[in-house]
Amino acid sequence: MDAQNMSITRNDNTKTNENSQPKKKPEVIQMKKSDENTVRVSFMLEQSIAEEWKDFNKNVPYKTVTLGHALRRFMNDVRSGKIKFELEL
Repeated sequence: MDAQNMSITRNDNTKTNENSQPKKKPEVIQMKKSDENTVRVSFMLEQSIAEEWKDFNKNVPYKTVTLGHALRRFMNDVRSGKIKFELEL
């Protein structure tokens, strides 16, 4: 068996390969439509990102909900130091 196909079963039955970390359970973000007023804001995005976002939300009835949570999560992660946002001009 080569190293790429080798898997290790840990005591908690989590399978990994030798080079990967154990899989973490995803954080669940509960989303619901807010009673707060919404405002229309225009953003300029690369076409590929806009298409990916459209596809990501194809089955979501309120696209403002996912957009709001995505933006808030990004801003909170930057503020908390979880990620560092560097803008290259």
